[in-house]
Amino acid sequence: MTKDDLARVIKILDGEKKYSGFISRITKDFNQSQDKGIPVAMQAFFVDEKEEDVGFCVISISPIKMKEWEKTFKEESWVKKDFQINISSFELMYLYVKPYFRAKGFGSKLFNQVLNYAKKTNIKAIYAFVSDTNKNSFNFYKKHGASVMYSTSDEKQSNLSAFLMWKVT
Repeated sequence: MTKDDLARVIKILDGEKKYSGFISRITKDFNQSQDKGIPVAMQAFFVDEKEEDVGFCVISISPIKMKEWEKTFKEESWVKKDFQINISSFELMYLYVKPYFRAKGFGSKLFNQVLNYAKKTNIKAIYAFVSDTNKNSFNFYKKHGASVMYSTSDEKQSNLSAFLMWKVT
């Protein structure tokens, strides 16, 4: 991910106050990924309509972060003790499409870019934590092949939090 990519992400969000925390986190993650001492790589994907950016997806590639997730999953009994996160994996950090463009296939285009990238780079699994997401987001991920590793919510609730995984073949 480059500074130009970060600027595109911020422009897509267009200063919406609702996403100020999100912008802070992605900027922090970007700055850490630029620090040679932090073993994190970020990759951004974009989708546009008539040359207007309407959505983005950001992934994070960090074996150290994945091992921390594995440790947490085990400590919290979210997985069996013999569970191992595939070292050839990454985190799907953010997938966002502007509200007007939702339910028009742009999210699927973004996710397919990520999946194609994973296949091209021999990634075996994609992980994501979705927090307080609405059912539409959760259902989008399920429709695109996510399996729920652990849910901290009842699927009947209007907001859901869950750890998800996609096996890449």
